[in-house]
Amino acid sequence: MRDFLGTAEERLNKIKAECKTAVNDFGDCVEFYGEERQQTATTSFFSALLKFIRAYKQAEIENEQKKRVSVKAQSPPEPVKVGGKKQQEALINELKRRQVNENNKKLQETYHGALEDILSDLKNEPYRS
Repeated sequence: MRDFLGTAEERLNKIKAECKTAVNDFGDCVEFYGEERQQTATTSFFSALLKFIRAYKQAEIENEQKKRVSVKAQSPPEPVKVGGKKQQEALINELKRRQVNENNKKLQETYHGALEDILSDLKNEPYRS
């Protein structure tokens, strides 16, 4: 029992010394950030410090994103990379298909316009010789 009492008392003294050091260090930290040592609770101080750290990290992330966007906006556009033969053939076929569709639309517009002209001429001069 005396051995336990000796080791426990030694541990207790170490814990008391560490506690005193922690309280003194906390007081120094509070004063460093401009607060009063006696009036500042640990929970309110550390919650305010944590809130500041989170806001600071978020601001860093936002600034980095803004920097990337501005650099990207200032840099010239990247050249189009040419792929393999299959991609080139697919691109050529797509362009041909679009060209054919545009030509068909132009022919249809011309045809519809011509038909309207013929009908309006027939209405104005029904019997021609």
